[in-house]
Amino acid sequence: MACVESKEKERHMGQNDIIFYYHLLVIAIIAATAIVTLGGILKIGIFKSVPDSYKKLLVGALLVELSAAFIGIYKTLPQLEFKKAEKYAMEIKYSDLITGYIDRVSDYQRSCFDSFQEPNRLGSFFRCEGYVNTYTVLSELTRQDGFQDALQVWLNNLNAEKKSCIDHYDADQDVFSECKSVLGRYHRNKIASKGVGEGELYVSVDNNHYNGVASYNFPKETRPVILQISGKKIGDDHISFRFNQSASAIEFESRYIPRESASFEVCLKQTDRGIFEGKMIISDGFKCGESDIESYQSIANVSVREIL
Repeated sequence: MACVESKEKERHMGQNDIIFYYHLLVIAIIAATAIVTLGGILKIGIFKSVPDSYKKLLVGALLVELSAAFIGIYKTLPQLEFKKAEKYAMEIKYSDLITGYIDRVSDYQRSCFDSFQEPNRLGSFFRCEGYVNTYTVLSELTRQDGFQDALQVWLNNLNAEKKSCIDHYDADQDVFSECKSVLGRYHRNKIASKGVGEGELYVSVDNNHYNGVASYNFPKETRPVILQISGKKIGDDHISFRFNQSASAIEFESRYIPRESASFEVCLKQTDRGIFEGKMIISDGFKCGESDIESYQSIANVSVREIL
């Protein structure tokens, strides 16, 4: 075994030596041609008597040798790759997000709707926030001289809606912050349900990988949000995008409803018209370009077209 490895090393060494001497020979030929050519043109030393016809041949030979050497070196260089920026128009058509929503939440969260949601007036909950904040401040003041009756006077002047906020707050203070998130999510889904959002994607492409941002307007919203975009091209006709949404808020009746951070996967396939169409997937285990997209749960249909 050692003998075989030794012979293999000797063979590689012999090949390397031949390649090395070949390079030296090429360099020597080019150098010799350059010396004779320049010596004849400048009439230096022994090259003074070189005929003009030979000089022309030498110049031509030198140019050919240099061109061949340049082309040979160029072919060994790594291929240049440039990032290119692309702009896309995006449209997201949301499916029905609200039917059965209350029935799907836990019993504890369902109590938020029972306590705070008046018929067709989801905003009643968010108005409670101001009443509860006032109640908290007055409760603190009652510990100081001169303010002992302030809380009771304020409570006596509240209407039924405001009193229900306070009564619920007294019964369970923790449910207030919990309900704020639950009803805020319900409100956002209610606005987006069966609605259409639009935006623009600005992405750079490098080795079939996408990175960039999207300026996006959710349905019925006038202020865009910025989404972080990452993704890659899969095969010849699929693109997998991941939309990362930072925490923000939406305006509702002069108040702001929190919007939690979220991440969504979008799988797109190029159509015959050159438009990419697909779905926003919320299921685990999905692989764009490999899984059957129709068998996974999605919340929206997505359409993307490049803007030239």
